[in-house]
Amino acid sequence: MTIRIAFPIHMQPWGTATHGIGRYMADLAQAVHRFGADHDVALSVFQDSYRAFHGFEGLPIRRFPSLPDRLRIPSHTTERKVAASARERLTWGDDDSPSLSHRLMNRVRDRRRERFLERSDISLVHYGFHLGRPLSPRNAPLVVTMHDLVPHLLPETTTADVAFGWRTILRHLKSVDHFIAISRTTAADLERCLGIPKERITTSYLGVDPKFRPLADPVTTKATLAREYGIASPYVLHVSAVEPRKNQIMIAKALCELPSEVQYVIVGGAGWRSQALHQTIRDFDLQRRVIFTGFVPDEHLPLLYGCAAVFVYPSLYEGFGFPILEAMSCACPVLSSNRGSLPEVCGDAAWMLPPDDRKAWVEALRRVIYHQEDREPLVKRGLDWVQRYTWKRCAEETMETYRQVVERWRSERGRS
Repeated sequence: MTIRIAFPIHMQPWGTATHGIGRYMADLAQAVHRFGADHDVALSVFQDSYRAFHGFEGLPIRRFPSLPDRLRIPSHTTERKVAASARERLTWGDDDSPSLSHRLMNRVRDRRRERFLERSDISLVHYGFHLGRPLSPRNAPLVVTMHDLVPHLLPETTTADVAFGWRTILRHLKSVDHFIAISRTTAADLERCLGIPKERITTSYLGVDPKFRPLADPVTTKATLAREYGIASPYVLHVSAVEPRKNQIMIAKALCELPSEVQYVIVGGAGWRSQALHQTIRDFDLQRRVIFTGFVPDEHLPLLYGCAAVFVYPSLYEGFGFPILEAMSCACPVLSSNRGSLPEVCGDAAWMLPPDDRKAWVEALRRVIYHQEDREPLVKRGLDWVQRYTWKRCAEETMETYRQVVERWRSERGRS
């Protein structure tokens, strides 16, 4: 008998698959769809009729009923304006929790979505985000992916909107039948901080897209990066949204102690509360050495990894650390923080450093950028290590979790 999975994406962060969590949701959905027939699993992506998310192309899409759509209100245009305004406020730390009217509207809309799911032929709902209210129809069990506990462990690094989303999901933990943690660190945090029983948690590591691989033509690629982004070699690469937890400011300060030819390239969205980083760049006259590319086309990301002298991830805490594995796949040596799940994800394939020890980072950067005998072993270990992270394995583990949850749910309710 086929297990039919509902995969709602109405809460996908920023409405894009470019952020780490959005990419997890899109890549997992694609992998489950690709390998699901071999495991008697069918997946349908549920989204609002007036929105489309990048990364889910080619998947079975089902649309939630939408009042704005029925009234022919161009809500997607309004949403883009609101999102742009929100991103601008977040950059400078001026963020707010959703208004009461907004919360009430979302609550009504979510209940409409749940009723729609209850009328659908589904076996399980998988909510791939760890903030907000997961949809919990009465006719199927609910699985939620927990990516990290940052709002609980480092609340000072989050926004009011994120904190509200965290409080919301905490209020609905009892409606969750099973949790998927993306690392053992996150699984342990769920037990320790939230009291989730071990038997309700499955750990499943993420995968790396095959498009991330060593470059075939580095010379042409470097010319492309110089033309598109003004990047010259050597450069230090960091990929993530700009926010306090990512600790980009420490690398900017370390840059002052490296030769002036070294650039610092930050790939990702504006994030929030980045004023301290921008002030540091101005104070140390680094404007020509620090490059913010913003989001880049999917095809450019492997090029950026492949030409970098070193990839850095000085984060104060991570539930996984997607970009580290992508960098390793592209034969880029990695320097990583030793906090959160990062030692678990990196193994011995990266140099692990305290995120607040600038002297140690400066020395490590010098060695990896300018000494081939330090660089080459890191590249080799990274290429070997990353082979264990595939979306096929992640999808198969996730589908086994689906099967176990559905069987337990049906058994408890006396259903065949």
